[in-house]
Amino acid sequence: MSRQELADVCNTWLSTKPDPDTPITENTIAKIEQGRVTWPREWRRAAYRHVLGASTDAELGFEDRRRKALAVPYSDPPDPEQPGSRSTHESGSVAGDLLPPPALPVAAGGATETAMMESPFDIDARSRLARSSNTSESFLAHIELSVGELIGKVERESPFLVTPVARQLHDFVVGLLQGSQHPHQRLRLYVAATHLTGILAALALDLGARPSAEAYARESFEIAEASAIGDVQAWSRAVQSLVAYYNGNYHDALAYAQDGQRRAQTPTHQVRLAVNGEARALARIGDERGVDEAVNRAFDLTSSMPPRAHISPSLSLEAYCPPRVAANAATAYLAIGRPGKVDGYLDTALAAFDAAGLQGPRALSRLDKAMAAIGRNPADPEEGAAQVLQALNLTEGHPYESVSQRTAEFLRSTQRWSDVPAIRSVADAFNDRRISQRALVASTALP
Repeated sequence: MSRQELADVCNTWLSTKPDPDTPITENTIAKIEQGRVTWPREWRRAAYRHVLGASTDAELGFEDRRRKALAVPYSDPPDPEQPGSRSTHESGSVAGDLLPPPALPVAAGGATETAMMESPFDIDARSRLARSSNTSESFLAHIELSVGELIGKVERESPFLVTPVARQLHDFVVGLLQGSQHPHQRLRLYVAATHLTGILAALALDLGARPSAEAYARESFEIAEASAIGDVQAWSRAVQSLVAYYNGNYHDALAYAQDGQRRAQTPTHQVRLAVNGEARALARIGDERGVDEAVNRAFDLTSSMPPRAHISPSLSLEAYCPPRVAANAATAYLAIGRPGKVDGYLDTALAAFDAAGLQGPRALSRLDKAMAAIGRNPADPEEGAAQVLQALNLTEGHPYESVSQRTAEFLRSTQRWSDVPAIRSVADAFNDRRISQRALVASTALP
């Protein structure tokens, strides 16, 4: 075999063993052949013996010069692949599949100081392993930057485009967590994994994959809880509340939002939890007083924060901006039948969302305006239908489940005007949307 072939066969054998070292390479074999390495680590020696058919390390020319220099004899460990090689303790019990530590010799007058202590080389090797990491500060910064970019794309691009990218980065971060990092690096990976799993929950919700959305949201919070960071847990609870709300589980949505506010260490996520989670869930339950209190609390928190120069994303890692708070307040007041409080909020939100070019929020706010139009006295079904058609056009090719749900709600609320041409146009457009979305989902292979 060539050096690389020998390395490949050894790595295959080691893949099922608890070897802490990096993979064997062609350069590793070269160092042994050149005499630069005379005593490889324990599992590597076992791999060489197994692949080359040697029964002892000496047959391969391996010699522990370090221990020889310290006058500490060391016998070859048994080959775990050879019959009868499993060791036993003094009690006679089987030691198991791991190679046992070498037995230290005892001098005639008792254990010597050298025999009782580990070799300095072994101590240094273990220290290097403890300091090893499969990531770096710059790499972590790149991951965190990518997470922020993904959050910004959720409302700007089709979930069919964003989901594969989010899945790839999520799986990569989870793979890193299977290795070793410094404690502060591992914590940053936990935070990134929380956010990426929460993003996937929101994307699954947009695609109508409700069971997956719930599972991702639950996983996100489990990772967040392991991080022991209150604001990270609060962000994840907001995702769970969002998923529960659009799945019609309003009491769960309320419980998640309230628990997230208790866990939050700063007001950053309390704004979103109060208005997007608590107020909207309370509205669906019919608690008008609770809606007023939650909305006022969200606006009070927002006014105490520095002004924002941009529109915050729906999954924002920062506090919600005033237009975002206004849009969610409008949705809550519509649900409890108070359209008179809606127009001012929606005018503020729509102007900001249109300027920012956020397709999802632009469509959802127009759907709220549509519901307000048919809730007034007198009702204006034509104006409502015009707003819904605009919302459907804005999200053409984007299967936002939230848009579909609110459009269906509009059609249920306008059944008494079903013979009005504008309402029939909405019904036809919505039916076409459903057909095209089903075809798009069926033809798109997501990882």
